[in-house]
Amino acid sequence: MALFKREMKQVAAGTGVIDLLATLIALPLGAFTYEWVLGLILGTVYTLLNFRMLAIAVVKAVYRPPNKASSYMRVQYLIRYALTALVLTLGFAAPYLHPLAVAAPMLAPRLSLMACGIFGKEGKSYERN
Repeated sequence: MALFKREMKQVAAGTGVIDLLATLIALPLGAFTYEWVLGLILGTVYTLLNFRMLAIAVVKAVYRPPNKASSYMRVQYLIRYALTALVLTLGFAAPYLHPLAVAAPMLAPRLSLMACGIFGKEGKSYERN
């Protein structure tokens, strides 16, 4: 779980950066409203919870036989995918949320982990703690 904590910090930091960039873009366009703020909050909270659910699923799958682990991960993926669709649908349907503000933080895990891979220390390994 030490690896997860490190990755979670990276994702949280990346989400914060994405939120800041999205806000800086929204300010001059006049899109920075309470809908924008609520959308960013929903998107950020969901993104961090989704990453946490992924980590829990991976840890649980490791202790299962390979065929059961594979089917377990598929089910968990479908659950997370359905929840993402639900949150995005809510972002587009609810008048008190800005859809782009809901969606923007959902890009953060991929972007922050890619950035760590590109700009991180060369040859860095993950030790077990």
